[in-house]
Amino acid sequence: MSGRRVLDAGCGSGPLSAALRDRGATVTGFDLSRRMVQLARDRLGPGADLQVADVAAPLPYRDGAFDDVVAALVLHYLEDWAAPVSELRRVLRPGGRLIVAVNHPIIYKLIHPDADYFAVARWSDEYTFDGQRATLTYWHRPLRAR
Repeated sequence: MSGRRVLDAGCGSGPLSAALRDRGATVTGFDLSRRMVQLARDRLGPGADLQVADVAAPLPYRDGAFDDVVAALVLHYLEDWAAPVSELRRVLRPGGRLIVAVNHPIIYKLIHPDADYFAVARWSDEYTFDGQRATLTYWHRPLRAR
């Protein structure tokens, strides 16, 4: 990773940004949540290149600005991936790498055994984080879906 310019799309509290930076990458990150960006700034330091931005809207970066774009556990929150993936591609240099990680689609079928695996579907699940309850909403897509 040394010397690579990496965009951490949906950086959350910054653990991936920190790991990439520690391996020598120049990391830029954004998240929709101001609180998450602040947590990332606390983790990475005041000079970190972090901002609030929406992966589903035009991004505040120039064309071809990054060698790699990582969107880890981000896109499965969106119903439509077309515009976000196009925008992530726009900020990649020619030949750059778009690295995407999403929940495996079998999780939906395991949690909802009567659901149609092949349908694109919205679903929510409740979690407890540090004593606080939260509901996260996802979009299930089978492996063949675009």
